[in-house]
Amino acid sequence: MEPLKAVNWLGQAYTGIGQACYFLGRYEEAVGYIEKGMEIQSRAGSLTWRARQYLYLGLVYLEMGDMTKASRNAEEALALARKIAEKDHEAYSKILLGRVAVREEKSRLDEAERNVLDGIRILKDQRQKPDVAVGYLSLAELYLDAGQNEKALQPVRKAEAMFREMGMDQWLKKAQEVLAKL
Repeated sequence: MEPLKAVNWLGQAYTGIGQACYFLGRYEEAVGYIEKGMEIQSRAGSLTWRARQYLYLGLVYLEMGDMTKASRNAEEALALARKIAEKDHEAYSKILLGRVAVREEKSRLDEAERNVLDGIRILKDQRQKPDVAVGYLSLAELYLDAGQNEKALQPVRKAEAMFREMGMDQWLKKAQEVLAKL
């Protein structure tokens, strides 16, 4: 892609490597690759999938425990997704904002829950069943983060069943890890 100067795809390729690093738990590397992808697209003036880049940076920072950066990136992702009408990224951003809110302050559970449920609703409206399942897993993780283990059981069971039905083995394993914490 570099020789072809396929800027949008090149920026997304670096972001994709960053996403893979995120899923492998290599967070510092993930930040570097995602930021490189963002820089490439920014220089080209492209907004294509920029919301996704902010979203993944937010997810990485959530895992790294930096709620300030996680929140800032989630807000950027949400604003951009709304600006360019990317409903799926709007939904993911709302889910991330919910996760961040409860990690920042457990007393924000109601606000956090509303954000996650709104994100799930948007994904259902978009008929994105795999992402709906991930949304339910995120809801369960939100409840765990808030110390509401009993509330986490229903959404994690729902996510687990959906992952099993769709053959999403990696996500099924994550759901089972959450169940083990209950």
